[in-house]
Amino acid sequence: MRKVVLLLVGVSALGIPSTLLTAAQMQNSETHLMKTRQKEERKALKLKEYNERAYYKDPHIPKALREQRKHEMLRERRALRDRQKAELQDLKDRRKIYKEGMKGMSGQ
Repeated sequence: MRKVVLLLVGVSALGIPSTLLTAAQMQNSETHLMKTRQKEERKALKLKEYNERAYYKDPHIPKALREQRKHEMLRERRALRDRQKAELQDLKDRRKIYKEGMKGMSGQ
């Protein structure tokens, strides 16, 4: 009986830190996936801008149209940057809430 109790205590003591470690690894992988996706979005936007600039160098395209499209590209870049900043802040807020919840559970 004594061995069984010690075995259960030992298994539970080993299980709790591994659960916390798994949660931390999941958060890191979530951050990694988000940053990788954002990097790919930035690369795609740069490639799109590069191709559009090459297209609008054609002398047969009116200057007003070139200027308008240039302004739209700047707006797209700014919108992407703002959206990615918001995503990162949302992730940080979720982590903060999760950590506060874990502290509340361990303090009870």
